[in-house]
Amino acid sequence: MNMTKITKSIVSSIVLSAASISSAVMAMDLVMATDEENRSVLQTTIAMRTDNQWNVSAYDGSNLAMVDDIRARAVTSTLPNAAQIPGATIRRWAALGFINNLGASAYSGSWQTRLPKTIQEDISFQDNVFAVPTQIHRSNWMWMNDSVLHNDTQSINPPRTWASFFELLNNNATGRQANIITVNDPSQNALILEALILGLKGPEFYQKTFIEFDYTVLKSEDMVDVFKILEKLRPMLARPGYDDWQSASQALIQGKGQILFAGDWIKPLFVDKDGALPESIVCEPLPEASATFLYNLNSVVLFKETNDKSSDELAQLLFTEQLLTDLNLREGSIPARLDISPWGFDRCAVRAMREFRSSHTINTLQPSLAAGMAAPEGVQKSVYEAVNAFITDNSMTAEEGTKSLAKAIRVAIYKI
Repeated sequence: MNMTKITKSIVSSIVLSAASISSAVMAMDLVMATDEENRSVLQTTIAMRTDNQWNVSAYDGSNLAMVDDIRARAVTSTLPNAAQIPGATIRRWAALGFINNLGASAYSGSWQTRLPKTIQEDISFQDNVFAVPTQIHRSNWMWMNDSVLHNDTQSINPPRTWASFFELLNNNATGRQANIITVNDPSQNALILEALILGLKGPEFYQKTFIEFDYTVLKSEDMVDVFKILEKLRPMLARPGYDDWQSASQALIQGKGQILFAGDWIKPLFVDKDGALPESIVCEPLPEASATFLYNLNSVVLFKETNDKSSDELAQLLFTEQLLTDLNLREGSIPARLDISPWGFDRCAVRAMREFRSSHTINTLQPSLAAGMAAPEGVQKSVYEAVNAFITDNSMTAEEGTKSLAKAIRVAIYKI
C-alpha cells in the first residue's frame, strides 16, 4: 500500500472540505421583495461585481407580511445578512441595534448630494445612515383606459380636478362609460384618502394629519371637506371588487372598467410580453394632485451578522446607476437618486421622475401612509379599518367619518 498517496489523498480531502466550509461560511443571504425573473438578474449582477458570495432570494408577499416575517426571524436569531424593507421601519431596526451603520458608504458615494432631503431623513437615525434607498413607488396614480377619453369624433383631457372627475363619471362628453375598478385590498381606499388630503389641503395639512397625528387637525372642518369628496366617491368604491390586483389590472386593459386608483407597483401587471406599457393605458396623478407626490421607499439594510467590508461592498453596488436603473425598470418604480437619466424608462416613469424631482423642490414630496411610509403598522392598520368602515357604511356622514378616523388614530398611537 502506498502510504504517500493515501496521505496526499487525506490532505486533499481535508483541504477540499475546508474550502467547502469556507465557501459555506462566506455565503450570505439578501432577501428582496421581487419576482423570480428580477431575482435572477439581481443575483447575476451582484455575483459579477462583488467578491463575496450572495444568495438573493425573492419574497412573495406584501410589505407588511415581509416585516412580520423578518421580525419573527429576529426573535429566533435567524436573520438574513441583508433585506429589502419598507422605509418606515428603518429607524426602529436601527434604534434596536440590529442593522449596520452605512455612513462610510454614504459619504464615499456622496449620497447627501444625490438624494432628496426627505429620503435622506428616511434612511437615517441619529444623523447616521442605515439603509440603501433602492426604489421609489408613487402612490397617488390614477390609471385609465383611454377609451373613456375618446370616441370617433371627440377627445377630452384626463380630469385634473374633482369637479371634472365627477363630470367624467356622470356626464361623459365622449358618451363612453366610466367606472372605477375596486379591489378587495384594504389599502386602496386609504390610498385615495391620503391623495385627497394632500391634493386638496396641501403638504402642511398632510404632515399634521398623517405624520404628526395632530388630533385637532384630524377632526377639523378641513378634514370633513375631504370626507365629503370621499362620500361622493363612496357609491362607486363600495361596489364588489376584484379579488386581486392582477384581475383588476386585466379588467382595466380589457375595458371592463375604466379607472383604477393604485400605486405604480401595479405597472408590471400592465406590460405586454415584450415589457412595453400598452398605449391604451393612461397614467395621471389623482385629481388635484398633479403637483404632489406620495411615495413609498424600498430600502436595503445590512444586519449585524454582516461584516463591515461586505456591508460596504454591497451598499456601494446597490447605489450604482446601473443597478438602480435595471432594478427600477423591471419593478415599475423609479430610482431615489436625483442624478439618474430617465433614458429607457417608459412614459409614466419619466413623468414620475420629473414630478418626484419637482415636488422635492416645492416641498410636496410626502411619505405615503397607505403604502407604509408615514406611520407605524398599528396606525396604518387603524386607518385602513376606519376608512373602509366609512366606505361600506352608507349611513355614515362625512362628519362621523372624520371623527371615526381621528379616534382610530388616537387609540392606535396610545397602543404603540
